[in-house]
Amino acid sequence: MVSAPSSLVWACVSRHNSFQRSKNGKTKRSGRVIFSVEKGNVASISSFKYSGIANEKAVDVVVGSNAKGACPVFVKKTVSKANKPVKALQKQNFSTSNLRKGAKSLASQNTYYRADLQSAIEAKFAGLNKGFKVAAGVSKASTCSTGRA
Repeated sequence: MVSAPSSLVWACVSRHNSFQRSKNGKTKRSGRVIFSVEKGNVASISSFKYSGIANEKAVDVVVGSNAKGACPVFVKKTVSKANKPVKALQKQNFSTSNLRKGAKSLASQNTYYRADLQSAIEAKFAGLNKGFKVAAGVSKASTCSTGRA
C-alpha cells in the first residue's frame, strides 16, 4: 500500500484532529497556543516539524518500565511499517541511574535519524530524569513563581 506524502497528511490533520489541545492566554496580549498529545510528538507542539502523525520519521521520549521500575524510553517511528501504527514504533530503554550515560546513548541513537530535534529530545530526557529523581526522593522538585509576590 502506498502511503500519502507527509505534506498532504499534515494539510489534512493540521487544523482538526483529536490530539489537539488549545490553551487561551491569560492576558489580551498573549495569544492562543495549540498543543498536541499525539505519540511521536517530542515537544507537544502542534506543528509539522514535531508531528508524529504527519512525519515519516518521528521520535519521542516517554516513560516506560524495565526490571527496576520506571525508566525513560526512546521511541522512533520506522518508515517500513508505516501502515501498521502499533508495530511502527521501535523502543529503546535507558538507565535512570546515570544521566550522562543515558544522554550520550540517546544522542547516538538520534544523530542520523532526526538531528533537527536533538535539543528537544535532550530537554525532554532531562525533564523525565528530574521527575524520576524527585519521585525517588533523591532531589527536590523545582519551584516556579506564579506572578507577583
